[in-house]
Amino acid sequence: MTRIPRDDLLDALSALADRVGGTPTRAQMDESGRYSHQPYYTEFGSWNDALRAAGFDPNHENDVAEADLITALQRLDEEVDGTPTFEDMAEHGAFDPSTYYAHFGSWPDAKAAAGLDPATTTSRRIPDEELLGDLRRLEAELGRAPRQADVREYGDYSVRPYYRQWDSWDGMLDAAGLDIDRNPGASREDLLAELRRLADERGQVPRFDGMNEHGRYSVWPYLRVFDSWNDALRAAGFSINKAHGVVSGHLDYGANWAEQRERALRRDEWKCQECGLTMGAHRCIWDGEGLHVHHVEKLRAFDSTEAANRLENLRTLCRRCHHRVE
Repeated sequence: MTRIPRDDLLDALSALADRVGGTPTRAQMDESGRYSHQPYYTEFGSWNDALRAAGFDPNHENDVAEADLITALQRLDEEVDGTPTFEDMAEHGAFDPSTYYAHFGSWPDAKAAAGLDPATTTSRRIPDEELLGDLRRLEAELGRAPRQADVREYGDYSVRPYYRQWDSWDGMLDAAGLDIDRNPGASREDLLAELRRLADERGQVPRFDGMNEHGRYSVWPYLRVFDSWNDALRAAGFSINKAHGVVSGHLDYGANWAEQRERALRRDEWKCQECGLTMGAHRCIWDGEGLHVHHVEKLRAFDSTEAANRLENLRTLCRRCHHRVE
């Protein structure tokens, strides 16, 4: 699947503005737009940057006075143990934490503006057993393992503390002792239809981790019916580079990429090296997506992926900072 052209994204944004009678919000795009908000972040780096490119002023989602943001952050500082984290604001604060990110450039800069210690400290933490217990309660009520949408609608907590304490949705389900095969009876046609729907919604060919976190099904029914994730993609009409087993148009990062990426994340303490955004905060902003690992010198400059993937050539970045340096 090819990337959605920039002009098509802008046309869809303008069309939605006509329908809603004003500057569209991300929620309105997800609910009524031709695409989800995700391809706009891929192309423009932020929702407000997409609005500006389409000729609109940034909408009220981030149009909050600096004094109000600072007051809310100082109030939160009095309510939590330790200096507030990005996740504290998401869970307990008056504003969406991405508003601080957009206004101040980073969470440490926002804390500094509020007269707080910009260093990251340990904040109030929901015990693992409370989170896992709520997942088990939802499973008993729903008759299946809960999805993220179920947690948002029926859970005692948002999805954010789960991502703060586990790296993936399947990891949380596994920790709770729940079956991650969310719909073992799905037909081949249903599985393919969901793959195509998710591709349209996200603006890109789905990866198996994206299906686990955003799809109607987990990856397991696909592996059972099609034997491999790439075979499922082929069956859905997506082109695969058979030599490397990757989606056509995507770079092959080599056999050691997963290991080197993990090493870079650990070395960089799971934080963006430009703005300091943490892995948990990044997942809050980008719908569960993890931090990026950037090749300082481009992959194409090397004779081998092993040389390109040397640890000294890798740097952890958030999606927005990665967009800026590319």
